[in-house]
Amino acid sequence: MSFSITPSTWPVIATGTSNGGEVPTRRSRRLSLSGTANLNLTLGKKGALSGGIGRSFSADRTTTFQNGLPQASPLAEQDFWNGNLQLSWEL
Repeated sequence: MSFSITPSTWPVIATGTSNGGEVPTRRSRRLSLSGTANLNLTLGKKGALSGGIGRSFSADRTTTFQNGLPQASPLAEQDFWNGNLQLSWEL
């Protein structure tokens, strides 16, 4: 049996100038997370059970600034699962 998890984040901040000073114009944050669990078991002398399950998740939100005031966009999310299971038996 094995497990793996891979998180990652990406912050992005864009700036501009207003009245001679630096101000934010856009801020974006993204989180991605993927993980898997794998199985490889022997069943007695003639069988085997193997397979895995995995998940990929990401969330993203962008905030723009107009006249120094934040305008947040809706949160965007994606969530995917996949998996397989195989049973084999020798006769």
